[in-house]
Amino acid sequence: MTSTKTNLTPVRLVYELSNRIRKKIQYYKNPKMLQDYTLKCLSSSFVLFLFFSATPVQKGKFIIKVEGLRNSDGVVTVALYEEDGHLSEDKVWAEFHSSISGQKSTIVTDEIPFGEYSMVVIHDENNNGKMDFNLVKMPKEGLGFSKNPKIGLSKPSFEDTKVNLNSNKRNLTIRVKYF
Repeated sequence: MTSTKTNLTPVRLVYELSNRIRKKIQYYKNPKMLQDYTLKCLSSSFVLFLFFSATPVQKGKFIIKVEGLRNSDGVVTVALYEEDGHLSEDKVWAEFHSSISGQKSTIVTDEIPFGEYSMVVIHDENNNGKMDFNLVKMPKEGLGFSKNPKIGLSKPSFEDTKVNLNSNKRNLTIRVKYF
């Protein structure tokens, strides 16, 4: 690679800069060009104003105490859902795991945006990463939902299990049931 040495004396540098400034001034003497430049500056300023004045998304954490575990084997998994993906395996909004101590577990979620969520707690006793079922499709492992609704033969609705996150921390207790 060759490098070229330029001899820019202070006088030459001032001359080059003044030529550039003169060209810019001549460019903006044309009213149409000046108008285009002004519109570009104003639109850029507006975009920057919107970007910097946008309200940041408020976030908080759930602190979930899980009770009713029949042993300390495996892990506890909490799956969060929003309404449109309620209890659909492929639409889990977020998932958190925790160890078990003394047949209890506490899970603190990451910061998540304020909103309404539904939660499912699974006591994954054999730590295989999924809910195990018996021959008649009843869960073999512990199961619980936010707001602790009665669990029957069908899944609870989003309305029965939704909880609102609207502060920095929201404490919940979910009781696990076994069938």
